[in-house]
Amino acid sequence: MTLETTAEPSWIIQAYGAHFNTKDRLKARKYRWDPDLKLWWREVPDRDRAAEEWWLASNVYSPDQQHTSLGPRLIEVSASTRFL
Repeated sequence: MTLETTAEPSWIIQAYGAHFNTKDRLKARKYRWDPDLKLWWREVPDRDRAAEEWWLASNVYSPDQQHTSLGPRLIEVSASTRFL
């Protein structure tokens, strides 16, 4: 991670409530499994947030999936909170 990257805001996107059947799609999209929280997550730069939310809406949270949540959880990561 470069110094410029650490200063840019980003988002941790937690695919909360994603059904087990979506795990391969999430893995291919570079999501990581958190066994403690029992969810898939990924950090994306602020500029990619909207595109990632659209991808999740059509691939994980679409009506034909068996998700248990209406959408992902988003946690903002700023330069001041990154290393807390």
